[in-house]
Amino acid sequence: MVYSDTLKGYLFVFLAAFFWANVAVFGKFLLKIGMSPYDVVFWRALFASLIVGFYLLLSKRNFLRGIRSGDFLLFILFGSVGIGFNYLGFIASLNYLKVATALLILYTFPSMVVILGSFFLGERISRVKVISLVLSMLGLSILLGWDISFSPVGYAWAFLSAVGNATYALVGRKLSGRVDSMKALFWGFSFGALFLLIILLLTKGVVRVPELRELKYLLGLSFLSTFLPYMFFLFSFKYLEAGKASIGALSEIPLTTFLAFLFFGESLGFNHIFGGSLVVLSIILLMKGGG
Repeated sequence: MVYSDTLKGYLFVFLAAFFWANVAVFGKFLLKIGMSPYDVVFWRALFASLIVGFYLLLSKRNFLRGIRSGDFLLFILFGSVGIGFNYLGFIASLNYLKVATALLILYTFPSMVVILGSFFLGERISRVKVISLVLSMLGLSILLGWDISFSPVGYAWAFLSAVGNATYALVGRKLSGRVDSMKALFWGFSFGALFLLIILLLTKGVVRVPELRELKYLLGLSFLSTFLPYMFFLFSFKYLEAGKASIGALSEIPLTTFLAFLFFGESLGFNHIFGGSLVVLSIILLMKGGG
């Protein structure tokens, strides 16, 4: 693959990370005005599915053309585990863990992708990938701080979220190049929304319809921080291995920290700058070193 294609792949990853970083902005506003986390994740997936469906209708694309019956098994995995477990696991882990601890566990997912990608996708585990992973995790640890909370249940939920992210990357890479990316997104979000609806009904017994003031933030969350980043991340798989794209996605954390500083006046200390720089350095090393 030519170098320009590789750069294009990383550009898509960085765009995905930038829009994912805005999840905290919309999420904080929604929780602050009274929505429960479980309602937020359901409506997030449902609205994202409707946005992609509307796009497919406007572009007059057949929702099923080019899709084989066996692909629906991948779509169910893509949606329920790759999207549903990711959303649900992280939200649930916050009931037991500090945010920094939950994020550290969640962002072990690139390690899972690198290891599992060698078995299921034939991607090579190179020295550059291993060094980049170690450097990025060290950077995240410094950035997020060493004040670690302990809860076996919280660790299990956060690990489930990491499994969801890893599944999205692995299945997305498998689907890329063969299935229309927008159709894969539509079916993934749809099955994710169905999965989260079942969880919502089992836990709360009712679906809360958003109020008008909540709707604008939900639409922002669904379009800017769900549809766009998942689309760009899926696009990146056409040019990058799943492992490389997942390591590149770690740039979301430094971006989130910077946005929290801009929008919420949160502190931006030496540990944030130094740790974030290590994460960025690890990604540059991966881009330059190949592998």
